[in-house]
Amino acid sequence: MALIVIPARYSSSRFPGKPLALIDDVPMVVRVYKQAINCKNAKKVIIATDDERIFNCAKDFNCNVEMTDARHRSGTDRVAEVALKYDFDIIVNVQGDEPFISPVVIDTSIEILKNSVNTDISTPVKKIKDKTEIDNSNVVKVAFSDNFYALYFSRSPIPFHREINEDKNFYKHIGLYAFKKDSLQKFVNLKESRLEKIEKLEQLRALENNLKIKVFETDYESIGIDTPEDLEYLKDNHRLSSI
Repeated sequence: MALIVIPARYSSSRFPGKPLALIDDVPMVVRVYKQAINCKNAKKVIIATDDERIFNCAKDFNCNVEMTDARHRSGTDRVAEVALKYDFDIIVNVQGDEPFISPVVIDTSIEILKNSVNTDISTPVKKIKDKTEIDNSNVVKVAFSDNFYALYFSRSPIPFHREINEDKNFYKHIGLYAFKKDSLQKFVNLKESRLEKIEKLEQLRALENNLKIKVFETDYESIGIDTPEDLEYLKDNHRLSSI
């Protein structure tokens, strides 16, 4: 079985207090938690935060929550701190701004990793159907091998299609990660890598240090909320649903 950790920090330049933003009167991070506890392959779900407001909110909604070091640079570091306290072989990092995350996708990421001996990380990808996403630098693209191991992640369109008539299939990365516990601890102890600095993509640090990332295709459409405008857009377009 696996441990799911949801990193949640209050301070955000684009959306301060985002984890506590209300969606149908439920704080965003609580919605993520309620989605995660429906996973069949996870034994425990924990919210990891460095802010007492988030901690107290989670407690009010009877969520498992732990305080973590405020000096962490990323959510993955926060996840790794919590993971050290528990005896789980697989640790899943579920983003705290994905209130509609699919439990099925989380379960699949766990199954993929559990059944792949020479794999450090598993993560979902989705075929791009909206062509405007191909050149959108906020949509991370991924190229992978025939046996579904990631070769590269980029904010640019990859792979480049040289032939005009070639079938142009692009895949975007869904930001959910399942780690082998040892691989997670190795990852967070690595220095920020050269390509990671260029692309501002944390997963490139794993590839540059020979950690193997296995991808799997999903139809799940990630609905991340980065700004107050994102939240208002969802409300205006009636894409919210109760849990």
